[in-house]
Amino acid sequence: MRHGERHMEQDPAVEAGVTLVAGAVTTALWCPVCKAFTVLDGEIWLLAPGGLVKVGTWQWCEVCDDPAAPTTERRTGHGQ
Repeated sequence: MRHGERHMEQDPAVEAGVTLVAGAVTTALWCPVCKAFTVLDGEIWLLAPGGLVKVGTWQWCEVCDDPAAPTTERRTGHGQ
């Protein structure tokens, strides 16, 4: 290492030669919790030296899963 250079840790995924990639996203699916068409749905793919592999899917509701505006319980003590 030369003077002034910083040692940076290498990401294990990069060392292994794999990359996680988001695939096609479907919008406006029905959310049964907030009762609106606000769910995003997508695929997760792994790009590896041996080829492309579908790892799974993910879903996120624009209303229910928004970290900037967490929902609060509307009915406390319900069912007691």
